[in-house]
Amino acid sequence: MRLKSILAALLLMVVGLQTAQAQGFRVYKSDGTVAQFSLRTDSIVFYDGIGTDQDFGPFTPVNHCIVGTWYKTKSESITFNEDSTTDYMQGATYEFLPYQGTIIIYNASGEPMNILKVHKLTDEMLVLSTLGSSTFDVLTRSKPVQLVTGITLSETSVSLQPEETKRLVATVFPEDADNPAVTWESSDEAVAQVINNGLVVAVGVGTCTITCSVTDGSGVKAECQVRVKKEDNHEYVDLGLPSGTLWAMCNIGASKPEEYGDYFAWGETTTKSNYSWSTYKYCIGDNHPLTKYCSQSDYGYNGFTDTLTELEPEDDAATVNWGSDWQMPIYDQIEELINSNYTTTTWTTQGGVYGRKITSKNNGNTLFLPATGIRSDTGLDAVGSYGSYWSRSLNSGYSNYAYDVRFHSSYIGTDYGTRCYGRSVRPVRKQEPKEEHEYVDLGLPSGTLWATTNVGADSPEEYGDYFAWGETTGYNGGKTNFSWNTYKYCEGSSVSVTMTKYCRQSDYGYNGFTDTLTELLPEDDAATANWGSGWQMPSLAQIEELCNSSYTTTEWTTQNDIYGRKITSKSNGNTVFLPAAGTRWLDELYDAGSSGYYWSSSLYPYYDDDACYLDFYSSDVSTYYSDRCYGRSVRPVRKK
Repeated sequence: MRLKSILAALLLMVVGLQTAQAQGFRVYKSDGTVAQFSLRTDSIVFYDGIGTDQDFGPFTPVNHCIVGTWYKTKSESITFNEDSTTDYMQGATYEFLPYQGTIIIYNASGEPMNILKVHKLTDEMLVLSTLGSSTFDVLTRSKPVQLVTGITLSETSVSLQPEETKRLVATVFPEDADNPAVTWESSDEAVAQVINNGLVVAVGVGTCTITCSVTDGSGVKAECQVRVKKEDNHEYVDLGLPSGTLWAMCNIGASKPEEYGDYFAWGETTTKSNYSWSTYKYCIGDNHPLTKYCSQSDYGYNGFTDTLTELEPEDDAATVNWGSDWQMPIYDQIEELINSNYTTTTWTTQGGVYGRKITSKNNGNTLFLPATGIRSDTGLDAVGSYGSYWSRSLNSGYSNYAYDVRFHSSYIGTDYGTRCYGRSVRPVRKQEPKEEHEYVDLGLPSGTLWATTNVGADSPEEYGDYFAWGETTGYNGGKTNFSWNTYKYCEGSSVSVTMTKYCRQSDYGYNGFTDTLTELLPEDDAATANWGSGWQMPSLAQIEELCNSSYTTTEWTTQNDIYGRKITSKSNGNTVFLPAAGTRWLDELYDAGSSGYYWSSSLYPYYDDDACYLDFYSSDVSTYYSDRCYGRSVRPVRKK
């Protein structure tokens, strides 16, 4: 019986060994020989310190397998000492259980505080995770190289005159990077050159990018945009228009207001002797198969379409010929120029030349547009009796036409003309940002600074102006009716298939129109257009941050007898007050004194006729969405 029992026991051992081999993982020595089996650990490679004859059972600690300092990064490490102490935590000790593939961390009182799972152990690598976690830490025996993770430049954009210099200073992060050396490169040395200490030398008129790159192989780089331009001596007049647009005194190619100047096909930046479809830059053929700025496939070459409805800078005759401070006016700027609420216009002569004199009702300043006629084929027609000046806006319904302003002795108005014909260009520019607008720093994580007043207001509690989303002229600027019938980017009286900009879904687009725009462009941002390029309407994320209870508190209160929301920073105690200015629909103002509606710059993600806004009243603050054509308040923001 005893022999039978011994044989049975041996058989069970063999079966158990086979099971272990089938289900377990080999544990190796560094010389490649098998040292142990484990049913519950991945392969582990030990140091030569463990001999094949060493007796270690299922719970025998073999601490010296992991003794030493293991680096996660150059500055982060874990040290396991031979005396079982570790710097994992203050006063901690450890125990390594190779059979289980775990490291137990004990606190100073000897109580187990954490279990680390060992996934791999070699001479050089230790892969750990906290028990039950799917996050891995890869540690190495050698201190890893600290690569550069970021570069900041002292300037991200500079404007220079030819032969002027500017030194850029690069700051490399982290400070303990092993190789902080950088190199410099210019994208166009005919515009600006740069030497390896960051000194930029302006060479010729144009724009280029200066790139600062590290040499440690991390691929980190930073860029600075450089614009080199000659001194701008083109004169302009301020007509006191709501948009702040400044109109040039002369046409391109003219040296005084009554000179005719040059003629350009729409989208071309040089003059020529023949203005026809056969010579037009963006046409293949002698009719109008278009290759750029085309919304309808019927007009496109081989069905070509794009989403471009405004001239890009490289195709803008004003920008190319006069510099980036200038551009051709958009359709809205032309309409504003001849709006009888702001100006008067008379047919007259100046210097013996017939044309239109436009006078500001605000400040009395004047502008003269000579009757320059129009060029078609090789001829010049109606000069002295008719004027036609390009905008930079495409007619989105008929892509072979672009908008213009035209006039004669008894008429002035906006229209649209054939793109290939030669017309005059009167450039415009915007006023510099008005820094007198105050703002408050609420210590928000994004660094957003909130204006203390609404656009159109002089004090925090004043309601200010009201704007449809994407429009820059508000109620105070003469828009008295807010509806789809009057909305700038709508063709019709409803939202179905009428949107002409900021539209991703063809169900909402006019004739199936779509684009990829989900945030307002600067030219459609009421804050930017009215206050300058330093300001913008807040994004949905910035509004959500403003009202986030982790950063601010908000209360319904009054300020100078005006109801609204007072928002107080938890970080520094600074406050901002938003009056309950209500909303405008059709020709009425609703909810003033009881609710506040403040536009964001963000299109609603699901319905292209809606945009997101801040919504509050006496008992609630939230973000919501509504028809873009409503007139709502705008509270600008800027960054530090």
